[in-house]
Parts: sequence; C-alpha cells; structure tokens
Amino acid sequence: MLDWIDANSGPLNVALTTLTAIVWLAYLQLLHSSVSRNRRPMILISRSIEAGRAARLFVSNMGAEPIYIASIIADLETADTRSVAIIVNRADFDAGDSARSPLESTTEGPLPTGEFMDAGSFGGLLDQFAAYSDPKVEAGDIRRMTVTVAAATGHAAKIAAGRRRFTVEGTGDDTMFRPEAFSTEQVSGWLQRRRLRRRLDRSIRRHRG
Repeated sequence: MLDWIDANSGPLNVALTTLTAIVWLAYLQLLHSSVSRNRRPMILISRSIEAGRAARLFVSNMGAEPIYIASIIADLETADTRSVAIIVNRADFDAGDSARSPLESTTEGPLPTGEFMDAGSFGGLLDQFAAYSDPKVEAGDIRRMTVTVAAATGHAAKIAAGRRRFTVEGTGDDTMFRPEAFSTEQVSGWLQRRRLRRRLDRSIRRHRG
C-alpha cells in the first residue's frame, strides 16, 4: 500500500489539491450567499387594525441596511379595466393632512432599518390612485389594488421593492380593504427589478412630457 502511494504521489497530490480547492470554493460560495441574504432588502407593506377607509398603510424596512423610498405604484383593477398610478408626494394621498415639516409631505426619502413610514390612509390612497390613474378609473369602481413600494438601496445602487394585493369591497364610507396574502411579496429577481425600473423611467418621462 505504501509502495503504491509512493508510486502515485504525483497524481494523488493533484487530486488532493483539486479536492481542497473545491471544498474552499463551496465554502466561499456559502459564505457569499449568507452575506448576500443578510444584506437583502425586505420591505413590508401592512395595514393598521382598521379595515375601512381610515385604515393606514404602513411601509416597514426590515432589511439590514437603510433604503430610500422612491415611489409607490398601484396597479388597479375594475370589473373590466386595468390601470396604474405612480405617486410620490404625500400631499397627493391626504390633501387634508397638515404636514409639520417638508419631510412629512412626501413618501420619498430614507427609511432606516427597523423603522416604518405611514404612507397615508387607504381611503385617501384609493381616491388619489384613481385621480392619477392611467387610463382613468373611478375610485368606486376599483375592486383590487396591488401596491408596490419601490426603493433604492446603497448596495450597488439596486432597486428593491415590496408588493401586496388588497381586495376592495363596498363603496363610500363602507369600503373595506382586505389583504389577499399573509405577507408582502419581495420583488427581488433581476428580471422583475428591471421591469420595475422601466416602469419608473416611463413614468418620469410621461410626467416631464
């Protein structure tokens, strides 16, 4: 046995070196995946305990790093129409609210890790989404709205987003907003982020035009 090992020491050393390199590469890949997962943004969209128009929409940053909220997008559905609205200014949501500072008049801005932002009431959001919808829809006709919060991250200047769907039931003061899923869907795939960036770019060009 020892003679065989001595006779084949060259190939054995090559095999051992290759195996060691493979083990280290696997370890580094696991380490990289772990670090990337820990740094991955997590944006949560939630509703306050109320279910009617007075319910508040909260946006929370549960990621490990601060994010910069860029805009809120609503995909709206009626019985026969699909529409979209993209909003930045908080004044668009609650025209009756008296903001105490310029920062309180907009949903755009930094959101530290572990913090949340009150984006406005669902009733105000519904009305303003309808007002800014393209193509135009009436607030009373909306039966579902998918709310997407888009943000920029400091990590490689990437776009991050969270998305949650709400069923809209009733009309007027009896309108109810019910989430369709327990948690917020994270827009994390490369293709999804690219599509989202294109939507935001188109919106900017349309408003400039």
